[in-house]
Amino acid sequence: MAAVTAEGNGNRFVVIAVETSQQLPFNDPGKECGRIAFSGAQVRGGIEMVAAPHIDGAQTLGVHRVLQALVDGSARTGELYDYSAQFGYYQVNVIANPLVIPNQPVAPVDVQRAATCWSRRWPRSGVDSGR
Repeated sequence: MAAVTAEGNGNRFVVIAVETSQQLPFNDPGKECGRIAFSGAQVRGGIEMVAAPHIDGAQTLGVHRVLQALVDGSARTGELYDYSAQFGYYQVNVIANPLVIPNQPVAPVDVQRAATCWSRRWPRSGVDSGR
């Protein structure tokens, strides 16, 4: 496993790459679960599938999550984008979220950067995993 983080322009990006001992099954939520919303007394939010870049030989998925919680009478909102790609014995996840900086407005997440930062570095078809 390897991981790296980067922050800039009001965003945080976390990239995690994993090599497994077995091929991973792809967990496709399907169109009927492409958007889910929930609410409760102190929390509400939603999860929706978003477009992920195509990578030859890999299965990709993009997810956007928004969560709003009531804390001390004030609504606090958090969001993140998660792009994942599976390629045989490998999985790479890119998580992007805005930084919360005191006395500054929250910057929008640079989804273009998040969605493409791993697609340029992904192993190409025919890579021998040594298995």
